[in-house]
Amino acid sequence: MNKTTPLKTKTHSKTYIHHTITLSEKGTGKGKGELNIILTCIFVWVWGVACNVKKMKLNLKNILIESFGIILLVFGIEKWRVSMLDEEYLALFAGDMDKFNSLSSETIGSFMADNVMWGVGAYVTGFVIIGILKILNKDIKGLLDSLVAFIILFSLFPLGFFGAAFTNSIINFVGGIITENFKIKFMINGLLWTLIGIGIIWFALKKKKTLPKMKSKNL
Repeated sequence: MNKTTPLKTKTHSKTYIHHTITLSEKGTGKGKGELNIILTCIFVWVWGVACNVKKMKLNLKNILIESFGIILLVFGIEKWRVSMLDEEYLALFAGDMDKFNSLSSETIGSFMADNVMWGVGAYVTGFVIIGILKILNKDIKGLLDSLVAFIILFSLFPLGFFGAAFTNSIINFVGGIITENFKIKFMINGLLWTLIGIGIIWFALKKKKTLPKMKSKNL
């Protein structure tokens, strides 16, 4: 029994790390499985938006831009966390549980759950800030757009979108080109996608704010 337990733990650890820090996809069978997850997530999201746009007279363009910005923000925060805990992740990837236990007081389950919670935290924080700014600008209709995007995008978490190897291989690609240093490349990925996500969200809010001014000038 003592011989089999570490092997199981090592397998689960490698599977999790593969989904979190994958730089390239290996194996066509697994690649197709990951692609099917992504396509399902996209279908659910598009279907959800399409069902609500006409009924609620939502701004589809605004929903798309905000959603894309939030997605990149979540990925960025998750990658930033990996860079901050690089030794723990490398220990798990190598299956060295003694080293992992010496670096962290957490169990593997709680350690993995924390990564998800950081992503969810970034997700909720992003939408809360968007909501506050829209309330301050008295953009009630825009607030409804954000609420719909929040509800629909939340479905991507249980569907495994943010943990899929396919999406993570794309997100991790930039840092992998620049350097082979584990900590630095994930720091680059985290900083890059966080800033791009924030930039996209800021652009969406600024564009929404300038539209009423442009209309009033035309009148």
